[in-house]
Amino acid sequence: MSFIAQDFDSRQIITILDGRTQATIRNHFLRYSRQVRNGVKVITMDMFSPYYDIARKLFPNAKIILDRFHIVQHLSRAMCRLRI
Repeated sequence: MSFIAQDFDSRQIITILDGRTQATIRNHFLRYSRQVRNGVKVITMDMFSPYYDIARKLFPNAKIILDRFHIVQHLSRAMCRLRI
């Protein structure tokens, strides 16, 4: 699996990483200064828990939003498990 970072406003791809481990993501974004990372306002992500943990550490001022596709998918799977 890969990790894709995209600009929220312009929708341009910032980077595609070969892997989605915390180490891979951390090493990439630590290339940016703390000042630049503190300027990130919003991060939209799926519900992959390592993403949340690393986002909080690298981008402490960013508001984290879970993308609606994965929220709906999660709820749909839960409803299917509960059906009789």
